[in-house]
Amino acid sequence: MESGHRTVRQLHYLPALGAAYGVEVLSFARLREMDGAGARTRPQRPDFHVLALVASGRGGHVADFETYHLRAGSVVWIRPGMVHRWSDVNGVDGPLILFRPGFLPDLGPTPAWDLSAPAT
Repeated sequence: MESGHRTVRQLHYLPALGAAYGVEVLSFARLREMDGAGARTRPQRPDFHVLALVASGRGGHVADFETYHLRAGSVVWIRPGMVHRWSDVNGVDGPLILFRPGFLPDLGPTPAWDLSAPAT
């Protein structure tokens, strides 16, 4: 899919074998290890949720073309269909929780949360 001058890569989620309830947890370190070519820094549109918790470090994330600064305590919730890219997560650590859309009950309209706000 084209968006402006860049191609937006569609990401599909298949839970790892043995992933209970279709939920999987990996780390930013594992994300970097799996993505040696740096595809995470280019626009992508997942068909699944990613809940990222920044435990340490500093970095950047772009969601729906808005830039967010990441730091320890930041929470990022990437919802299905959202265009995003990990602009700079080389120095970030913490868990990424991946899950399918049907895992959570319908929460109604999406809250307008600050995706880079510290967790409370």
